[in-house]
Amino acid sequence: MQNSVNRNIKQRVKELFSWLKEQRVILSQKDASVKMGYNPCVVSALLNGGGTVSERFIESLCRLDKRINPQWLTTGEGKMIKETGEAVVEESPQIEMLDTGSLVRIIEGQTKVINFVMDYLQKIESSNATLLKEISSLRKEVEAIKQKS
Repeated sequence: MQNSVNRNIKQRVKELFSWLKEQRVILSQKDASVKMGYNPCVVSALLNGGGTVSERFIESLCRLDKRINPQWLTTGEGKMIKETGEAVVEESPQIEMLDTGSLVRIIEGQTKVINFVMDYLQKIESSNATLLKEISSLRKEVEAIKQKS
């Protein structure tokens, strides 16, 4: 039962994303994710796979446009869009901080990966240089043996 309820909520979220695109509140699901303070990959995985749509997610989604009916999102009751209310995208400093924080974490993570790869490449180059020296030394030994024969 819980799975079908969650599946229905996910379907309503997708429907809402389509409406928000039509209203030009968002450009895409990725755009909505960023505006909500979520990693786009996490939102995609949530809507297309496992996981449960949280209350925090619903609240973040409803902040995109004040006309969104949160009751419709969670229960399916009522209309998707409230009868009254202007199309207002709520700018939240908290969302901006989440975006900045996410970007900082992404950059830090990429920097760690880049440093790891650079260290790994340096080890490979060093190992290759050692192997090339050994190969050169072995060739000299083989040539010396050939000349003695």
